[in-house]
Amino acid sequence: ADASGSMLPANTEPVTPAPAPAPSSASAAASARSGLTLASAASDGNPVARYQLGMQTLENGNPDSAAILLRRAAEQGVPAAQYRYAKLLETGEGVPQDLEAARRWTERAANAGHRRAMHNLGVMYYYGTGTAENMETAARWFQEAALLGLRDSQFNLALLYETGDGVPQSLPDAYAWFSIAANGADDPTARERALALEGAMEPEALNAARSTAAGFTPRPIDAEANGIYQDLPWERTATTDIAAVRRAQGFLSVLGYSPGPIDGEMGTRTREAIMQFEADLGLPRTGHVDSVLIERLERAAAG
Repeated sequence: ADASGSMLPANTEPVTPAPAPAPSSASAAASARSGLTLASAASDGNPVARYQLGMQTLENGNPDSAAILLRRAAEQGVPAAQYRYAKLLETGEGVPQDLEAARRWTERAANAGHRRAMHNLGVMYYYGTGTAENMETAARWFQEAALLGLRDSQFNLALLYETGDGVPQSLPDAYAWFSIAANGADDPTARERALALEGAMEPEALNAARSTAAGFTPRPIDAEANGIYQDLPWERTATTDIAAVRRAQGFLSVLGYSPGPIDGEMGTRTREAIMQFEADLGLPRTGHVDSVLIERLERAAAG
């Protein structure tokens, strides 16, 4: 949703996060050996896997199936899935259009820390989409996303300060937010609007607004709440390196998981011992030997 030069906050188009990159042939082979793939993890009910598979399915042009997966992940509390499912409800893609439900799911995602959902919720309250118009609430959500570095919300918040909709009218605040939006994305429209306000401000207020804009640092976002994941078991590459397997077997034996002979061979007993260890830690059962598993075993053995 690119901010325009109009006096109304920019609306937003459905935004599809980039799908998870396709695994390499080695990673796919390793996942196949262990039996854990994105599809199998989703089938087992893993909420993040359901979200990622839903996004892949949507990208492949099957919104009906994607909507089912995304709703399940949304119901399991994945903020990124809540946001994407809300967008489907908003546009009627894969599901009947339901603006009120779209607003509710967007609000859940926003409250969980999803930055784009915060912006969309501000737009919904501004225009009265799925809810009554409420300029104060719209301004609050634009501000939340603006503080997290979202340029569209920074631009929209500046517009509200310029006109006094939902917030007390303040040209210095409007100037500061237009400048922040321009600095963050080299936005000529935001820069022009900031320049247009300079002549209407006292020098002292202008200098203070410039200082505020120059010192702005966005708050860090919650990566997982925004659909950014690391160390997902179905994306990890397993190893059959004899030394690594033997090391894992040694730790498993010390911890009482009975991996069988410490011989560096990935037999059934070793794989079952790994999966039991992972289950005891509340992790997905992969049966993988990799650097992540070794590190976790080391920490467990160290007490």
